[in-house]
Amino acid sequence: MVYFQRLAALLPAVLLSASAIAQQSKATIQSYLPAKAAAYTQASGLPYAYKADQYGTTELILRYTSTSGNFSFVFNRITVSSTRYIDYKDGAVAERYDFANRKWVVEEGSHQHSEMTGKAIDTSIMREDRLYAFVLQEQPGGQSIERVQFKDFGNVVYWPDYVLDLCAIEDADKDGKPEFYLTYFGDSDGLDAKELKQIVYTMPVNTQDKLVKSKATAYYPVDIGDETDPQTYHETFDNNWKALHRAIQQKSKYLMLQYKKKNRG
Repeated sequence: MVYFQRLAALLPAVLLSASAIAQQSKATIQSYLPAKAAAYTQASGLPYAYKADQYGTTELILRYTSTSGNFSFVFNRITVSSTRYIDYKDGAVAERYDFANRKWVVEEGSHQHSEMTGKAIDTSIMREDRLYAFVLQEQPGGQSIERVQFKDFGNVVYWPDYVLDLCAIEDADKDGKPEFYLTYFGDSDGLDAKELKQIVYTMPVNTQDKLVKSKATAYYPVDIGDETDPQTYHETFDNNWKALHRAIQQKSKYLMLQYKKKNRG
């Protein structure tokens, strides 16, 4: 009799756990590059180009759907200026992109192509970008609520650029609410370290679903020196990041490690 009473007491908890697992299993994450813009609109009811007149070109949308809500993680860019340097054996030609006429124009004071001999050896491009990212909570009827707006206008200090393949949505701590991982890299003027930055947006229970921002930064030296070099590779984490669930920290570090493996070994 006691056994059956205990079993009856356990059943609600078991059923609740099974229900939570079933809800988590229904969560899906889809990635939409511009080539899949129509598919995104069909799935979400929202336009792919998010406020293009204000925030430029949409380069990627990550979409999270679950029984607890649907979210879109949108990455936009406005290119303010773009300059390229075309190297020849006996010099270089500097060109600036003319957005109005959609063509490259040789900059004033630069060598001309006609002055160069032989074929171009190499081309490097420097862009001044404004980065924007948004977390949108989707609403019925093709509407959305902007829960987060991120922006970085770091040019021409360190030329920030998204690392789109290391931006992600995941429910790492299995609480039924997604986290949003925004990863981007800032180059260097040759004096300061290069920075891989990662912003993590979470929705802790005690914040009534308000997204909280945490930050991790990996510093890459301009030149790899010895262990006494103050610019030796190192990482820093703000207090919000240090308070994150361990599973979220592990996901964050995993993404940062992938960049380190690919770019430094």
